[in-house]
Amino acid sequence: KSLKEATVILGQQTLSNLIYTLAVLGNYKDGPDSAEQNEMALSYDAVWRHSLYAACLARVTGEQHKLDGGNLFTAGLFQQLGLIVLDSYNSELFANILEHAKKEGTSLLASTKSVAGINYLDLSHSALEYWHFPLEVCEIIKNLQLNNDSTETSILNTSSIVAEAFGFNLASCAHPEALKTGTIAAIFPDTDLALEVLAKGDRLYSQLATEFLG
Repeated sequence: KSLKEATVILGQQTLSNLIYTLAVLGNYKDGPDSAEQNEMALSYDAVWRHSLYAACLARVTGEQHKLDGGNLFTAGLFQQLGLIVLDSYNSELFANILEHAKKEGTSLLASTKSVAGINYLDLSHSALEYWHFPLEVCEIIKNLQLNNDSTETSILNTSSIVAEAFGFNLASCAHPEALKTGTIAAIFPDTDLALEVLAKGDRLYSQLATEFLG
């Protein structure tokens, strides 16, 4: 009911992350009208739904590993932002990337590199830096781009793949080639823990999806 109440309940960092999120969604929520008529046009709604689910799962998984869930949530939500930046800049080029991904069965990360010679995660990182997002969030995206061996990177990669597996499809948006051997087993050492984290992530997505996506 008030900013003070929101700060008390959510915490300052979570509230800040929500403000960042809604500000960017205001510019990139709907996407081009052609997305409804052309299967080779990028669906912004699909980007946000996939990203939001991955972000929710990354947050609860990160908290399970005693990491900053708020920063992981924000990084997970905006890791695909480079796709939208690229599509906004050159939709024809992006249509070729989508066609390549579907034809070859590769991820958008791999197809963007093959067709455009660009790592869209680099665009995501640059955009967040330009908008002065927290350095910690920018660093997570940078490490994701470099595909280092950090737990945060592994959590984000795994969250994207789980989101894809659960039906939040975006032309093979997830990038399994980025996962190291044994990564999933390290993050989810037993089945009960995996199911618990997935249930929490699913509940969080259900709570947030209406507010963010309508």
